[in-house]
Amino acid sequence: MWIISRDTNDTYGHPAGDKVLNAVGMILNDCTRHNVDFTFRYGGDEFAAILTQTSEEQAVRIMERVLHSFQQAGFSGTTLSIGLACCRRDEKLTWPENAACMIDRVDKALYRAKSEGKNRVMLDVEGC
Repeated sequence: MWIISRDTNDTYGHPAGDKVLNAVGMILNDCTRHNVDFTFRYGGDEFAAILTQTSEEQAVRIMERVLHSFQQAGFSGTTLSIGLACCRRDEKLTWPENAACMIDRVDKALYRAKSEGKNRVMLDVEGC
């Protein structure tokens, strides 16, 4: 899950913000595996990706590719911060407690990415 700078709408207007959001959705789809990973818009300026059968290292590389593609798209003044959390294959996730924990972990990683300068990928290493 990540957040795109809200300043885009404030600075360039909502049509420009919508263009950025559409581009992020396309970049996300281009950088993930079709019929394997799940990508979706999570909220106003947030997206989420569930990368199945993916190691931490692979997930970081995929999200770095997303970030690089976004930066190459040339949206001046717009940042992309990505928070990432992984669970082990042997870790059984139950609903809703563990899902809420995963979202919390991603949020913490996202906050770190934003507070450490934005335009970066941060992996949560603390766990639940």
